[in-house]
Amino acid sequence: MIYSNLEFLIFFTIIFTLYWLTNARSRVYVLLGASYLFYASWNAKFLALILSSTLLDYVVGLKIQNAPKHHQKKWLLLSLIGNLGVLATFKYFDFFIVSFSELADLLGFTVSPHTLRLVLPVGISFYSFQSMSYTIDIYRGQIDACRSLPRFMLYVAFFPQLVAGPIVRARDILGQFANPPFFNPSLLVSGGRRFLLGFVQKALLADQAAIVVDEVFASPVQYSTGMLWISVVLYALQIYWDFAGYSNMARGIARMLGYELPTNFDFPYLAGSIREFWRRWHMTLSTWLRDYLYIPLGGSRGKELRVHFNLMVTMLLGGLWHGASWTFVIWGGYHGLLLCIYRYGHGRRWWGIERCNRSVWLTNKITTFFLVCVGWVWFRAESLEDALLIFRGMFWLTPGDTYLLGLSIILLITGLFYHLALPPLLRCMKKMNVAPVWSGLAYACLIAFLIVFTPFEIQRFIYFQF
Repeated sequence: MIYSNLEFLIFFTIIFTLYWLTNARSRVYVLLGASYLFYASWNAKFLALILSSTLLDYVVGLKIQNAPKHHQKKWLLLSLIGNLGVLATFKYFDFFIVSFSELADLLGFTVSPHTLRLVLPVGISFYSFQSMSYTIDIYRGQIDACRSLPRFMLYVAFFPQLVAGPIVRARDILGQFANPPFFNPSLLVSGGRRFLLGFVQKALLADQAAIVVDEVFASPVQYSTGMLWISVVLYALQIYWDFAGYSNMARGIARMLGYELPTNFDFPYLAGSIREFWRRWHMTLSTWLRDYLYIPLGGSRGKELRVHFNLMVTMLLGGLWHGASWTFVIWGGYHGLLLCIYRYGHGRRWWGIERCNRSVWLTNKITTFFLVCVGWVWFRAESLEDALLIFRGMFWLTPGDTYLLGLSIILLITGLFYHLALPPLLRCMKKMNVAPVWSGLAYACLIAFLIVFTPFEIQRFIYFQF
């Protein structure tokens, strides 16, 4: 089920009604049943996988809590091996086998790779990281183990954010599950608004941009340099609208049920440096990588070379987390390199200075956006060869067509307004305490736009593949 489909809206209406009609103590079971039903709608065979991961970490959490200090690390290793082992088998086994075979061919050896050809379970990267963070936090003494199995099962499988995040920490949500909320109409209103915002981002903006992006990236040699650049910028907008749209819809659904999920995006394309971009983009993943990978590696402590090594390892593994392909690894390494350059240059005050005059401030933002867009080519391309074709067309003038140029320009203007004019406009409206009638009129206009411009075929969310 996709949030922007009628099927899900019917499903959620039923669950929402049952949830609020059920007594507070039983609501966890309503949500738990709904979450497993939602996951089974993708592929029921993988229910056993998420259940086994859940039970493993539930038991390990209790063992770490009660075990002597010198035995706790053994239980934590069991959790890490179990979660990473499943993730590596389903997502990365074939990738590494094929890569090894290709390397052997280059060296003159003949190797016949035996791949598993396993179907990738939807959301496995998200719930694996979420489940691992629980046992790590118990080991660090930051939280206590959850003794309620139903609540812990719901923490791992909570359907609003199960498939593509936000990645939620146990300390942020388990307490909410333990204290079910009372029904409040304001939850329905505010949650519905956020869901509508996400729906607009996904159906009205991201899916329209996909019309251009998919066609250009499918055959880049047929398009001009200008059109390639436009499509790359449109992809930057598409993936933001698509993923931020999903996150807003997930947060809206959770809020209508009385729960708060963390913010995942904060207008990332307004960032004035690559470091600031990663503080605004996919924030729950960025903080997860920081807390559970970068800092354990040593973080910003030690010699400069060691810090750069920590950054590169974190970003390379972060890129690999997104997909089993060398294009994702290169994308992660590209951002790691930019972060290293930023750190080196920021210390010498020649890049990313936050307190500066307006022209330098604007230059920083434009430069950061340009660098991020260039990186998205690696993220979107189907292969290394396709990425190189696109780069060749972007940086060497080639003849081509202006097909889809009109729609592209409209979407680019929309993206510019969304990131530059909308934030101050929203702040101004908040300060002016805009009357509800005008707010209602604005939402009515959004709904009208959705009816007129939403494509008949709703596309899957981009991050579902990860």
